[in-house]
Amino acid sequence: MKAQRNWDLIWRVLRQIIEHPETWKQATYSSMCGTKFCIAGHAVVLSGYEFKPGTTAVRAVKGFPGPFLDKWPEGSRLGLIDAHSAGRNLLGLDDEDAYWMFDAGRSLADAVAMFRKWAVEDGVEWPPDFPSRDDAAA
Repeated sequence: MKAQRNWDLIWRVLRQIIEHPETWKQATYSSMCGTKFCIAGHAVVLSGYEFKPGTTAVRAVKGFPGPFLDKWPEGSRLGLIDAHSAGRNLLGLDDEDAYWMFDAGRSLADAVAMFRKWAVEDGVEWPPDFPSRDDAAA
């Protein structure tokens, strides 16, 4: 069974990247200064989580347990989870889709094209103010 994609969060991540491209760096979950994130990293911070400084570990902010703590891998210590797993669960992606989307070399145009494909699969209307693949490549 396919995961149920979290379109509200997907739209927020894409809008953040489109409107503030200086905050996007697909090659890192979170930059050392905490101002640039990949798609998974944006999902994490836009959902109210934070990165443990200097790591790719994600932790829940005090008082914000989040919707998917029961999905965190057995053995997660101190409320930490790796950024890939956090992004995958928050965005509602299965393993295959998450590995594709979170690839460090993924371009914005490719990501937009795949999100558009998934929107069609899920019967979700693409926001008219969002770019097509060709617009995102520009």
